Amino acid sequence: MEDPAIWNDPKRALELGKEKKSLEQVVDVLGGAITALADSTELYDMAKEESDLDTVAAIGDDAAAIAENIESMEFRRMFNNPMDSANCFLDIQAGAGGTEACDWASILLRQYLRYAEKKGFKAEQMEETQGD
Repeated sequence: MEDPAIWNDPKRALELGKEKKSLEQVVDVLGGAITALADSTELYDMAKEESDLDTVAAIGDDAAAIAENIESMEFRRMFNNPMDSANCFLDIQAGAGGTEACDWASILLRQYLRYAEKKGFKAEQMEETQGD
């Protein structure tokens, strides 16, 4: 990105910019995790000397938050195909089955929307036709 000649090819420059942003996010998360783990280690040593169980419990909570961030990053790592960042359309149809099929379709819709929200994806319900 520091090479001025890169701007002669705007498409390549755009691709490199996106890649740089993605890599910076990974570095930020890992850097934060390393710092948090180092701080927790020092805090644990002090708490151990003072037999402070409350602090040890707080360190456990911090470690769980660090693990959650790393797991989230691992989940995102699975999406490395160029088309993984593209939009997706999901069509849920109740089909035959009456009220139970309609209920099942609405349950699936709620589950997919909540999953997308939990994973940080943007989800938009474009259309819904109510059943019986």
